[in-house]
Amino acid sequence: VGVMAATALAVATGGTSWTFAGLVGPVSHPQQSASEKSSLADRGAEAAGLFNNIRGVASFLAGGILPLGFFAGPKLDKEDSPRVKRQKSVHYLLASGTACCLFTAIIFATIAVNKLAETPTRPTANVVELLANDYELAWVGCNANLLLGLMGFALMLVSFALISWGPIGQVSACMLGSALCLMIACVNEGIARGDGSETGHHFSSNLAGLVLRYFVLLAQSAIRSFSPLLLASFLLAVVAIASLAREASQGTTAQ
Repeated sequence: VGVMAATALAVATGGTSWTFAGLVGPVSHPQQSASEKSSLADRGAEAAGLFNNIRGVASFLAGGILPLGFFAGPKLDKEDSPRVKRQKSVHYLLASGTACCLFTAIIFATIAVNKLAETPTRPTANVVELLANDYELAWVGCNANLLLGLMGFALMLVSFALISWGPIGQVSACMLGSALCLMIACVNEGIARGDGSETGHHFSSNLAGLVLRYFVLLAQSAIRSFSPLLLASFLLAVVAIASLAREASQGTTAQ
């Protein structure tokens, strides 16, 4: 789960250009007409505003993760049944993964805002073109991590309700599940629209594609930079997944 935060820091310190050719769902770059060329302008301030929007939401959610997932979260007890222990373990994993996603979104957004202020931006027809050309990894990373963090936060509420509220927790879980499905549907529609034009810029067609593109961009960044921090982040992610698989296997065997 530490892959995202360490990778964001490594990419941020590796350079100011975050333009990569995608292996999955490449961003379309339509040719500009004469009227579009005449409307070229500096969109740096608009891009900074978009990144600040994401940073604000991610910071707000991150503030709620700490008490809900760690400080006031359900504690393991020796008298817990195997089912309750599994639920609490899942809750802790959700809290850790959600925190990593939100922290990574904050880092991506903060570095991008700083770079937009420190370096000149080339004139573009719209802000989406600027993001697609020069800040694709930062923009896709911000959105993917924020949305994953938001879904993780909702799943943590479901987990907390099932553990702490007894039978009524199932009602709460269904309500939250309904809201989660609605949110994902809205997100998919927004991603598919892109910049609003049929021939314009589209980063992906849905949330799953956006997340996949994010990991593709991370892999391309790792190949390009050979950063020790990137390599360490991927290694730690593999260790975390292997440990999780081992724990799950031991739990199944014990049953």
